[in-house]
Amino acid sequence: MRATIIGLLMSGLLAACASAPEPTGPAAGPAPAPTPGKDWFFHADDGGAMLAYGVEASDDLSLRFDCTPGSGRTQLLQPAQTPAPEILIESGGDTERWTARAEPSALDDGVSLIAEAEVSHPVFQRFRRLGWLTIFDDGDRKTLVAHPGSTDRIDRYFKACE
Repeated sequence: MRATIIGLLMSGLLAACASAPEPTGPAAGPAPAPTPGKDWFFHADDGGAMLAYGVEASDDLSLRFDCTPGSGRTQLLQPAQTPAPEILIESGGDTERWTARAEPSALDDGVSLIAEAEVSHPVFQRFRRLGWLTIFDDGDRKTLVAHPGSTDRIDRYFKACE
């Protein structure tokens, strides 16, 4: 009985480890291509700043950053269909995992994964330079690329938060 319980626990741990995708290192070659109809959108007012990737003025959202100007911190919000313990972001070979909490989504039947981070983190600094990052969503890899002419939105967001 004890061996069965230990075996089940070990199987669960191995399955949990296997389900989290491992990011790859820097890709050789050109930057990834932007997705038609999707881009990074920036908004700021006295109360805060927001940078979101998706379809403008819609519920089609892949990732959102929010901050209080000058705070040096950002909140990450990633919609997902199932709860996950972390948000995983990669940009140009820099990778980080942030512990996330899951809350019911206001957009659909899924959840919103929410985490906090310093805007000075190397992943975000690389994202500012490259104009793209990759997220891992329910086992899928999604690269979120700014269209030419909109990369300044990314830099404006981080400047507002610093």
